[in-house]
Amino acid sequence: MSIKIEIPYHLRQYTNDREIVEVKGKTIKECLDEVVRRYPAMKDELFDTTGEPGVILLHQGEPVADGTLQGKVKDGDVIGVYPIIIGG
Repeated sequence: MSIKIEIPYHLRQYTNDREIVEVKGKTIKECLDEVVRRYPAMKDELFDTTGEPGVILLHQGEPVADGTLQGKVKDGDVIGVYPIIIGG
């Protein structure tokens, strides 16, 4: 099973400039944990101090709501990672 994680430009410095990281997992959380296992510096970028996502996540183009990291994924799914932009 291969899940694609789309890495935003500003985080590619942690993934050897990879735009897509392919991982295996059964849930969104398992997939993100695999990214962190491969690229440990991504932990602080993906998660806040409580372990919740510190980024916006889309699974198959749909927003991942807080607390739903246990959502199931299947072969070929795409998880998009997007920065939270604050300001105005």
